Amino acid sequence: MELILIVGLVLLAVGLGVGFAIVLRRLREIEQSRANDQSAVLLNQNIQGMQERIDATTKAINERLDRAATVVGQVHRELGTMSQIGTQLTQFQDFLKSPKLRGGLGEQGLKDMLAQALPAEMLRFQYRFTTGDIVDAAIKLQAGIVPIDAKFPLENFNRYLQSSDEREKTNYANAFRRDFRGRVNEISKKYLLPDEGTVDFAVMYVPSESVYYELVTNDKFRDLYDHAAAEKVIVTSPATFFYYLRTIMVGLEGQRLNRMAHQVLTTVRAIQQETHKFGDGVRVLGKHITNAKNVSDSVQSDYIRLAEKVDRVLQLDAPDTAEGLAVGESQPTLRPPVPEPDAQ
Repeated sequence: MELILIVGLVLLAVGLGVGFAIVLRRLREIEQSRANDQSAVLLNQNIQGMQERIDATTKAINERLDRAATVVGQVHRELGTMSQIGTQLTQFQDFLKSPKLRGGLGEQGLKDMLAQALPAEMLRFQYRFTTGDIVDAAIKLQAGIVPIDAKFPLENFNRYLQSSDEREKTNYANAFRRDFRGRVNEISKKYLLPDEGTVDFAVMYVPSESVYYELVTNDKFRDLYDHAAAEKVIVTSPATFFYYLRTIMVGLEGQRLNRMAHQVLTTVRAIQQETHKFGDGVRVLGKHITNAKNVSDSVQSDYIRLAEKVDRVLQLDAPDTAEGLAVGESQPTLRPPVPEPDAQ
């Protein structure tokens, strides 16, 4: 745009210069032919005024051309800087072509996100199982260990995106499908170890939003997402990782509460059984107490009858016995014991 403006201004200046040159030439011819004419003086004055205006216009055009040249110089410098940035980006892309290096960057990104979101005591990086397998990260929760893998195969997927030939795209897509399924199966086999305290699922961290988008929306790869779910592997991306993580933690906390509620219910049922046994014992004890009271009442009645018989025998008149009794002495009488009040 700036170049077009400069060219237009240059052409305008040239046109004006040529036009004014023609006008001046014509005026000189008229001046020579009419040297004695009175109007030549006025014409010269007009020509002088026009020359002054032309000079002012030319000066303004030159100043604009100078400013335009300055702007063009700045644009050229900026274009040079952008070219250097583009070269550096190309070199950086070539630098990231190494799968091992790209995987290391993905692991570092995962580590930074986890360190910002969770306390250090819940995190373990490069966690080793007793089988010798090492997972990139592990989250220790009360429900168990959540393994997280950040090694994702991107080579064939990048070739699929860059290729313009349909046959090549199909071949690269099939290769990517094999890579993805193999990685999911490996995660499911290596890291889902309930005997070592892991939960019954693992997390696959995909460090590329474009790959995750294709997995979710592209019909060619939709079955891969379903395959991961069937193998109990949750696929996440940098934008969705924390949402999945929060959902997982809430779900695991719900499971823990359910287990605690089940334990409480089991304890209450055990207490209920013990209460029934205690009630049976109390009822047996009550029966024994009732039987003891009945026996006590029966013994007391027998004792009263026996005492009455003894009293009647002692009240019989005996001459020898009556004479031997002292004045004021009364004959002993058997009395039944006073029963104590029943225990409540």
